[in-house]
Amino acid sequence: SNILQYYSSYQLATPTNIAYNISNETISFTGDEKAKNYTINIYTGSTTNPVLSSSVETTTPASTSLSLAAGFWVIRVIANSGSTTSDNPYIISSLESSPVAVGTLDAPVISRNGRYLSWNAVQNANTYVLYDNGTKIAEITATTASTMSYNLQNIDIGSHSLYLVATSTIDSVTYTSPNSNTIEFTIVKLSAPTI
Repeated sequence: SNILQYYSSYQLATPTNIAYNISNETISFTGDEKAKNYTINIYTGSTTNPVLSSSVETTTPASTSLSLAAGFWVIRVIANSGSTTSDNPYIISSLESSPVAVGTLDAPVISRNGRYLSWNAVQNANTYVLYDNGTKIAEITATTASTMSYNLQNIDIGSHSLYLVATSTIDSVTYTSPNSNTIEFTIVKLSAPTI
């Protein structure tokens, strides 16, 4: 007689406890004992396309060497069921882990020339937030240009203390740089000339 057998699929647990040890350049995480291997994806300003993808055959918890240059990086890990579906067709690869940031965004360095504020672009930043006297007054979207600028024409009369923060938002999580240097100046209202 023909006997039909049904197997329920099993999705591997999403890796957790992801950490990068700068001193010995290793990534560690907790995975799933049923995983065949793991994919480690390294991103910069977004998680659309990894700048580095590494596959590691390891047990769980796992630790693997990976050298990252100084700067700002985001790590995500996937537990894989195998290289082909024939390895185990009932085990499904995990979802990609939540992003874990490594390093920090560089602080912008700002300068003022008349009504224009300018700064060199910060690597991997996608937005810059401008503060005046501690209050946010503008968000400037990063471009591919190496130098950014902002027109201060709408600044009110009075004393001002400006600083800028670079940010990178990845999967709804926003990472921020230290504050830039501060620029202070005063705008005065000129009196009408006497004729």
